[in-house]
Amino acid sequence: MNFRFLLCSILEIFISSFAYSQAGSLDSTFGNNGIVVSDFGDDASAYAIAIQPDDKIVIAGIIKTNLEQDFLVARYHSNGSIDMAFGNDGIVIQDMGGGYLGEQVAKVAIQADGKLVVSGGIKQFDGSFSYFWHIAILRLNTDGSLDNSFGDSGIIRTFINGEYHDAYVKASVIQPDQKILAAGYYANAYNVGGSDCFLIRYLQDGSIDSTFADNGVALITIDSFDNDQATSILIQPDGKIIIAATSGTYTDKVIALARVFKDGFIDTTFGSNGTVKALLPDSFYYESNYYDSKPVVLLPSGKIITGGTCYNGVITKIVLAQFNQDGSIDSSFGINGMTFSDPEDSSQFSSSILLQA
Repeated sequence: MNFRFLLCSILEIFISSFAYSQAGSLDSTFGNNGIVVSDFGDDASAYAIAIQPDDKIVIAGIIKTNLEQDFLVARYHSNGSIDMAFGNDGIVIQDMGGGYLGEQVAKVAIQADGKLVVSGGIKQFDGSFSYFWHIAILRLNTDGSLDNSFGDSGIIRTFINGEYHDAYVKASVIQPDQKILAAGYYANAYNVGGSDCFLIRYLQDGSIDSTFADNGVALITIDSFDNDQATSILIQPDGKIIIAATSGTYTDKVIALARVFKDGFIDTTFGSNGTVKALLPDSFYYESNYYDSKPVVLLPSGKIITGGTCYNGVITKIVLAQFNQDGSIDSSFGINGMTFSDPEDSSQFSSSILLQA
């Protein structure tokens, strides 16, 4: 079997996909000698990728036209050719209602029925000089058309605690029961007091699941008055939900985890009252960019791995951290629970982790 590793690359006006064979060389059967470059005619960027059960490849991102910025979804066959049966000749461009350059995609997920869930945020101005991000989720049918059974004609826009608060999705997953979990950062009006992680759950029709946490929303504080944001979601086999997060100030970032029960309430048996913080060495801080995901993976042993990119003012390195089932750092992994890539003069970035079969 020819395993492929796919990577989304961001170019100014292109969306690129690369396919690698099992040996690590480019797969010449994919696109043009292993590379696909798609020119959609405008400034387009890809931020998320998913593989359908039929091996078709879905990418999601944004496209800019003049002062507008819209959601973009495209689908490819397994050989890298555009799937012309999807959307409008292989692509879907959807205005989500954001203001000036005010739409951003974070994740794309595939439901059991093949429908596509694209999540991110939209930016709305308050009428003066400030703007606020709100949750935005799009669901498409398998052919790329809007799913009118979901939200408002296929679109959800959610405010948390009113329109003058920030809430932006950075991660989303589909539960086994097909409910949708989304996570990201939440900040009160004008970002007073830092930000918190949020976790929100939607029913299959796009309505908020009021049985989850506090009327559908869990707000999780890693560290008071710091900039907390959830960046990845993992559902354990027992239904408990782990979020990977960043916390801290711009120059003092920590790798963070939190765990809630399946009903959305914090699991106080995990770490310190439900949250975990692992401070990076003094010479590094944890990158926290809107496009840089911090994935979390559950090992067969039950141990938890998360990671991302750290920076020391000169170069960036990839960092991985391993935690025990109870949230304590696993000191047997790397050095005191962490391991770093070791580029000499080059920078390296990480946005995803996968376990080999």
